[in-house]
Amino acid sequence: MSWTSTQTKGFAFVAAYKYFGKSLNISGQVQYSVTGLPGGVKSYQHSAFEPHVFNIEKSAYNKPLTIQNTGKGRLYIYQSDRFIDNNLNKEAASSNLGIYVDYNNATRHTSGSDTSIGDDLFINIRVSNPSALEINDLALNLKMPTGLEIINPRLYETEVTKTNGSITYQDFRDDRVYTFFKLKAGGSEIFTFKAKAAFTGDFYMPAVSCEHMYKGSVYARTESRRVGIGK
Repeated sequence: MSWTSTQTKGFAFVAAYKYFGKSLNISGQVQYSVTGLPGGVKSYQHSAFEPHVFNIEKSAYNKPLTIQNTGKGRLYIYQSDRFIDNNLNKEAASSNLGIYVDYNNATRHTSGSDTSIGDDLFINIRVSNPSALEINDLALNLKMPTGLEIINPRLYETEVTKTNGSITYQDFRDDRVYTFFKLKAGGSEIFTFKAKAAFTGDFYMPAVSCEHMYKGSVYARTESRRVGIGK
């Protein structure tokens, strides 16, 4: 497969610069000042090829931040928003994408996510594209509650998902599965996974989410809740 992660590409570019940088006589400095962070106005000067990251605390989110280029070279600024919510139980939400999850107990032939220990559970996830344009670079994230064990078909030689031409890469972990794919305009795809109830108790059920890797306005997630596994 010709799929390469963004992280792999980034490391490749860094390695290429470190290897060829001096021989190509590539050099450059940036100078700038930052106003609005704790400690007053601060000035910075460093290589143009080494980014500087500023972490803004929650208390300063609504305060103005000024970055002034005091040097002669170009200065590039990238803003990344990252926020951690203290509330674990969240309602479903979506934007320019649709998602629906259906749980089926294959052992007891019932629907729903509540199971008993040893039961096999099929998880069917349907992702839909309501727009008139094809959407690439979608990432589906299925996380398992602590009491459920994801069944990796590569280890157990069990076909739990049909061959899907829209999938560009799929990564099975111990507690989750990442699926990277694309959706045709107005189309939808169904992904099926298998899990086994391994422990009894009351567990936190994370939301199943799908999002565009580069556009924050394209996403969909289910609600997060509790799931019970009986004896």
